[in-house]
Amino acid sequence: MLRCLAIFGANASGKTTVLNAANALQWMIRHSSRKLEPGMHIPPYEPFVFSPDTQERPVRLGCTIFLDGYLFEYSVEYSIDRIHQEELVRLDEPDTPLLKRDASHQVSGQLVESSDQVRALVSQPRSNTPVLSILAQHGPESGKGSVLHIWKAFCDHL
Repeated sequence: MLRCLAIFGANASGKTTVLNAANALQWMIRHSSRKLEPGMHIPPYEPFVFSPDTQERPVRLGCTIFLDGYLFEYSVEYSIDRIHQEELVRLDEPDTPLLKRDASHQVSGQLVESSDQVRALVSQPRSNTPVLSILAQHGPESGKGSVLHIWKAFCDHL
């Protein structure tokens, strides 16, 4: 069976917005660690501009994938210049996140606790770069602290 996706609806119903959100999330996961320098604006930031209440609010994107018999969910909330929150969880263990970044940029979770190298990489993450992207590009390639297989699955499925 071939994997496929169909999005259909009336004109101006948001089909392109859904695709733009998926592209923005893929860019955040795949490219942000390599392409964003400290202090740079986050390119895929595009708030809902038709309401004054939402023009400056953070955008929240996320998705769920099935990998190795488990469901993984990733979400990131960000504005033009910083990540506000980020979380990677295995849905059968939602109370024990693999990664969790809060508004003060503190990073915790099973992956952080499992590796000194990961702990060092996320001790002061760049404010404009998701931790998942940082760990995929600069973290361990294998072992308990590695996110490469999860990162690759998200990149492939988005």
